Amino acid sequence: MADQEVIQLGLFDEQNLVEVESVDYPGERLIACRNPITAESRAQKREKLLQKTEAVRPRSGFPT
Repeated sequence: MADQEVIQLGLFDEQNLVEVESVDYPGERLIACRNPITAESRAQKREKLLQKTEAVRPRSGFPT
């Protein structure tokens, strides 16, 4: 849902839970939770992939 921009990560409260509604699930309340361990793991993986990409294709100097 975050990938589809249905929810924003900033909406999570102190419990790392958020309640959302979606047109894909009419009449239903959806509960999502944020897992900080998974988030950190994905951030590390993303950084490694960016570093590998940079090694193969140096920046052109133009903003993306």
